[in-house]
Amino acid sequence: LLLFARSWEAFRSLKQQFFEHTITRRYDAIVHGVPKKAEARLEMLLAEDPETGVVRPTKDMKKGKLAILDYVVVAADRKRDIAHLRCTLFTGRKHQIRVQMSAAGHPVLADPLYGSPGKPPAPSEPPGRLALHASYLRFVHPTSRREATFESQMPGSFAHLFRG
Repeated sequence: LLLFARSWEAFRSLKQQFFEHTITRRYDAIVHGVPKKAEARLEMLLAEDPETGVVRPTKDMKKGKLAILDYVVVAADRKRDIAHLRCTLFTGRKHQIRVQMSAAGHPVLADPLYGSPGKPPAPSEPPGRLALHASYLRFVHPTSRREATFESQMPGSFAHLFRG
């Protein structure tokens, strides 16, 4: 799911909602390993390297920005050592889910930047791309002022990982 503003007024309204964290965003992620907790909140400070653009957790309160997400384990395959998580963002930091899940020991499948170096997926294997999908978006429409909700089903290549 992507959100585009068609006017400057709409842009300002949506930007304010993102700034105030009143937009609800959920993502489906397939991660390496099965988290011990079926659901949890991850809170940490994240800092972006200005030269490389890579984001890392930090304890430096002057450099880091607070990142908060909740996850719920939707499905797990212990034999293949993967899990389907539904992540809800409360902040919107660059690469937030990818960095936080990697820091928690469960990197997103097929993540070339924050993933597990020892577990690269074959290009021909599902999911065939970063296993992160924007699946739910709720916000106040900038013109009508009504709540707008959009959902996008998880790609079949993700769901395929939990079949058979």
